Amino acid sequence: MVRSVTAASGERYGHRAARSRLRGRRRPDPCSRLRPRQGRLRRGSRRDRTAHRLHGLSYRRRLMNDMMARALSAVSASLVIPHDVAGTLTSLLEEVAHAFDAVTCSVAVADRHDRLEVLTSSSHRPELLALHDVQAVEGPVFEAWTHGRPVSLPDVSHARVQWPALADAMDAVGGCSVLAVPLRWDGHPFGAMGLVRALPGDFEAAEAVHLQAFADLAMLVIVHADPVSVRIAVQRIDEALTGRIAIEQAKGALAYLHETTTAEGYEILRRRAEEEGSTLTETARTVLRNAELGPAQREPS
Repeated sequence: MVRSVTAASGERYGHRAARSRLRGRRRPDPCSRLRPRQGRLRRGSRRDRTAHRLHGLSYRRRLMNDMMARALSAVSASLVIPHDVAGTLTSLLEEVAHAFDAVTCSVAVADRHDRLEVLTSSSHRPELLALHDVQAVEGPVFEAWTHGRPVSLPDVSHARVQWPALADAMDAVGGCSVLAVPLRWDGHPFGAMGLVRALPGDFEAAEAVHLQAFADLAMLVIVHADPVSVRIAVQRIDEALTGRIAIEQAKGALAYLHETTTAEGYEILRRRAEEEGSTLTETARTVLRNAELGPAQREPS
């Protein structure tokens, strides 16, 4: 439509070259009007503009922190009652999309054939579902799962050669930027969570950290899908209390052996657990066993 209107205007005013100039012109980038224009600042206005930008950034951060807190509260509350994985994940993604002001947010997981499949998303519009299917094949979501680290795409127009299918799918939904983080369990990536924004621009490091927290929560929802009875919950609470007693005794033993305070004894216990790659409770039990045995019978630490 832009081409025909401009060409007709050129012919009306006798500028026949307008039509020839329009031929071969590249399709306008839908994200170009959203990018900040690079222009010269007027003298004396740099300080005012910097202060205005920082004030707006601070406001956005406070707003995001409030939204993150509400989202985490709503989703974590659903984990202490019997829940459905699909329903809980959908609610989680809706909260994430709202907190990050995103067009859509999705979770994709690897199947037994090591192929990435879309599990659920915050919206089920056909064009958004098509975008999620593309993200499972190419783009930041796929890369986050492959490499096990956050991947961002500040401007999809810069990746039209690298990921052409993703660029076309993003244009169809009005998306301009993507941030994706891996779904991790025991240090291994099992999928990825990705969000799409309508505005181009770099993502802040804090945003990647927050999205990773949501991704870890999503993985927790998937893994702990089976409901736990009250009896088992009481049993696990007793186990936790037993572990606490072992930790208290172990830090006292270490404080006595090293002639220091119990607070420092706890720090010694914690550092030893980190060095051995063990849990705090298991390390405490090892300390107590060594304290009961003689020096010649102690377990290696």
